[in-house]
Amino acid sequence: MKSALVGLTALLMLGLSNIAVAAGGLERLNEFLSNAHTLQAQFQQEVLDENQESIQSASGTLAIERPGRFRWDYVAPNKQVIVADGERIWVYDADLEQVTIRPQSQALEDTPAQLLSGGDDWQTQFTAEELPDSDGLNRVELTPKSKQGNFAKLLLGFGPGDLREMEMIDSFGQITRFAFSQVRRNQPLGDSLFQFQPPPGVDIVQ
Repeated sequence: MKSALVGLTALLMLGLSNIAVAAGGLERLNEFLSNAHTLQAQFQQEVLDENQESIQSASGTLAIERPGRFRWDYVAPNKQVIVADGERIWVYDADLEQVTIRPQSQALEDTPAQLLSGGDDWQTQFTAEELPDSDGLNRVELTPKSKQGNFAKLLLGFGPGDLREMEMIDSFGQITRFAFSQVRRNQPLGDSLFQFQPPPGVDIVQ
């Protein structure tokens, strides 16, 4: 469940439009965090162990409304829903028939989700280093200033028009990699998208 939450957080960082290809990764990141208010996309997620062997894959959709609200719907291989409503995070696991609720400020502290769905003060939590472009992508590496979080580095790759790749590396060398597609930016999103009502009969863990 934690890996899905970290993973979800990831996301939230797509959709840059009308930016010159010559711009570097740091410039692309700053533009996104300044101008992207909502985001919708499909994602493919893969988890690699410290030997770069694939150990898990998943797919689904995401929606972000900055600051503070997002929704990740995992549809394969298992159904899971993660919703942040601005105050709490709801994690629903359909197989376990369980909903976990946590205060959002605690759950997202120093995480990629905080970066992607938060405000413009990201430099207080992260340091950034621009990396050489590769595979046609503008790349940037982010490192959390706090050593208490769940990940050690976040790598972002911006292609023409939007963010194409994101990798989160944890302290054990495990990588969670995202590929984003069908990105839609700054389109209106309904409030109901970021509200969650637990299904009848499920266990609720506070």
